[in-house]
Amino acid sequence: MPRKRKPPENNTGKVDSVLKHLNEYGHKATREEVMKIVDEQPGLTVPKLIQRVIQNNGPKNKK
Repeated sequence: MPRKRKPPENNTGKVDSVLKHLNEYGHKATREEVMKIVDEQPGLTVPKLIQRVIQNNGPKNKK
């Protein structure tokens, strides 16, 4: 049986991808805000995290 890959303990990859997506849409989310949400909800997938950050930060900042 193949061994299951252990998920990384630090969620830097997840945080990076969330930030990358948000920056593409002109969102100004800081790394700390995203880290805080990830820490609160470790089980969330990246799309859910993106929605969470958008909810928390209100409407996106127009460039």
